[in-house]
Amino acid sequence: MRLFIFVVCLAITSVVGAQPSEQFWTPAAEANHYQLSSGQLELILNQAPPEAEHQQPGVTTPRLQLPGPDGGLVTFKFWESPVMAAGLAANFPGIRTFIGQRVDAPSVTLRLDYTYEGLHAMVMDEAGDWFIDPVAENDNLYQVRRKPARAPGDFVCEVEGQPIDPDSPVGTAGTDKSLLSPIGGNLQTYRIAVAATGEFSQYHGGTVEGALSAIATIMHRINGVYERDLACRMILVDSNHLVIFLDASEDPYTGDSGTRMNTNHEVLTDSIGLDNFDIGHVFDRGGGGIASLGSVCRSSRKGRGYTSTDPPTGDLFAIDYAAHELGHQYGANHTFNNCGGSGPQPYEPGSATTIMGYAGLCGSNNVALNSDDHFHNASLVEMSNYVILGFGSSCAQLIDNGNNGPTIDEMPPSGLTIPISTPFELTGVASDLDDDELTYCWEQFDTGDVSPLGSPTGNAPLFRSRSPTTSPTRVFPRMGAVLQGLEEPSEVLPFYQRGMTFRLTVRDNNPAGGGVEWAEMDVDVSAQAGPFEVTSQSTFTTWTAGTFQVITWDVAGTNQAPVNADSVNIYLSEPGGMTYPYLLAGPVPNDGEATILLPSGVAGNGFRIKVKGHGNIFFDLNDANISIVNPSAPGVAFAAFEDELTVCAPDTAFFPLGLSGLQDFADTVYLSLANLPAGLEATLSTNQLVPPAFLDLTCANTQAVSTGNYEIQVIAEAADTIHDTLTLLLNIISDPPAAPVLSSPALDEVEIATTPLLQWYPVPGASGYEVEVAADPDFNDVLFFGTTVDTFL
Repeated sequence: MRLFIFVVCLAITSVVGAQPSEQFWTPAAEANHYQLSSGQLELILNQAPPEAEHQQPGVTTPRLQLPGPDGGLVTFKFWESPVMAAGLAANFPGIRTFIGQRVDAPSVTLRLDYTYEGLHAMVMDEAGDWFIDPVAENDNLYQVRRKPARAPGDFVCEVEGQPIDPDSPVGTAGTDKSLLSPIGGNLQTYRIAVAATGEFSQYHGGTVEGALSAIATIMHRINGVYERDLACRMILVDSNHLVIFLDASEDPYTGDSGTRMNTNHEVLTDSIGLDNFDIGHVFDRGGGGIASLGSVCRSSRKGRGYTSTDPPTGDLFAIDYAAHELGHQYGANHTFNNCGGSGPQPYEPGSATTIMGYAGLCGSNNVALNSDDHFHNASLVEMSNYVILGFGSSCAQLIDNGNNGPTIDEMPPSGLTIPISTPFELTGVASDLDDDELTYCWEQFDTGDVSPLGSPTGNAPLFRSRSPTTSPTRVFPRMGAVLQGLEEPSEVLPFYQRGMTFRLTVRDNNPAGGGVEWAEMDVDVSAQAGPFEVTSQSTFTTWTAGTFQVITWDVAGTNQAPVNADSVNIYLSEPGGMTYPYLLAGPVPNDGEATILLPSGVAGNGFRIKVKGHGNIFFDLNDANISIVNPSAPGVAFAAFEDELTVCAPDTAFFPLGLSGLQDFADTVYLSLANLPAGLEATLSTNQLVPPAFLDLTCANTQAVSTGNYEIQVIAEAADTIHDTLTLLLNIISDPPAAPVLSSPALDEVEIATTPLLQWYPVPGASGYEVEVAADPDFNDVLFFGTTVDTFL
């Protein structure tokens, strides 16, 4: 046990304010381990203003630097925030709790406590939560780490089923969200009594101070999630120390987890008083958990909550287990689709990964070994129904925190149709009156058949939930998997015709009590189209900046009903391929090919091309990295957007051309034509220009030219030097190609396979074919449209 005495000394405050945090963190020999100078830390902590005062004019919020998991120090502003009622805090002054925000990223929040058991910190970061905890049996040695993996299969939750709230008009995740969203404006506080068994207390030193310190650490971390996601805070009651038992042989808890849960309600009622707590729980050392569903504020069962793990400490205990069991008490059901069956709200594939899932406990259906520290939107709906509209509101104390919740201003259009087996991305736009840093969480909102992870059927969920991020866009599947061509069982692209529903949940991460808003949209998946694929640059390619390049893709029916994407946008990524800030062309026809102009001054390795349906959400990337180098000398790049045309005399042919300057080349370029066939009237829309510029070559009077194939040259010159020559192919024919004749299937053939091979005889002079399949002889009801250069499809 450690005993720390906190002294506020006004005489040294101005001096301490200049103390750098490096002075109390000293790197130890082992990586991510640090020696802590507790005396220096205490001086800085003593400067923290109370929560109610830290935003008042003239109040200085101190800065604290903590070692990060990847090296270096991270700076937070922080203030004191209680997890214990005033009477309990007065009796145990060695337990203090603080909240902080990262100075350069306010959505990254800190939960820090300094107790009889030393310093503990949890940082909730979109890049992954990280923790600072004491190393066992060493008073001043601390470890900084990411969340550890749990041992699979070491915990069982036995939620006690009860009606959520028979008096509430709302009670399921499918409820109209307009009744429930946004959350914000008030912080709801609940008085919680947390008992400790003798086994739990013995693990934490066998003293009331040690066990209460551990309880405070756990509840402070749990509050970090509940305050952000639900605007709910739990405060340990004044007499909480009366239900901390130090001897396992003498405490009242015996039997299985259900018996211990029921016993806890009786213990809290007898020791603390039924009217003196709103929710109760007991912490134990063992393996299992159980809670009474929707029991907060209910006098008959509000103390029925039990969490037990071995060891009973750390983030696994706090977030994966205790926050999960408390979630049941707040009305939330399980969200996994398959863990020996499905939960009542099976919105997540496999084991699920959010707090109300079973991450790490479902064998081959495990999506991850640990829970992420957020609630799925389905859980938020259930819990907000209960605490705002339901019985859980009857005992809450409301604190006006002055926070304005976020507002979702834009969503993708509902009802879009996308092709099968094709990546897509969803983007929302939200705002916040308080300028809080918002985080976004896109989640699939479908329940369906219980399906093995990676093999969904029917309306089963395809995509796991991912932690909220500051980016308003989520890519399905994750961009890293798209870049590497990986197929991950927790993110399966829809490969059959179906519908999908998605919800965007926006959090404002306000440390005074979070604001939350959500909105919903639907997507249809058509098996008549897809997969949509970029076919060019499938192997490593080197380009020169400022030049024209050709991009090709397989339209795969996406330009026809029901997808109806008649145009696409083409983007260039930054190196690494994770973001695509450069619009190269668009909207351009979704016909499978386009010529793009690379921007000047963009060079490096690891670029990718993205082709995305204009006004839609589906896209694909080219398969290999692209290197872009700067040009070796000034000059011009010349390109034709169509370099081969076939024209039936006397029609006119039009070649669209583009000219780009390399290395800031900006001289006047003079254009001329060569190798023209006799009789052809060829004219350029301009014969002198300054790049970059676009122009047309018109080829008329084709009836005066003999049929055949002609190579026409366009020459670009500047300062009497030929900089580039472009060769175009003009095919002149006198009669249109004959109609193709179908060879398979035969005319009037019946009982054809649903996906037959269509074949026809080659047509002389044809450069390609358009194929239509219709349900009627007049081709009014077209079922399929495609193009090909082959004689089969």
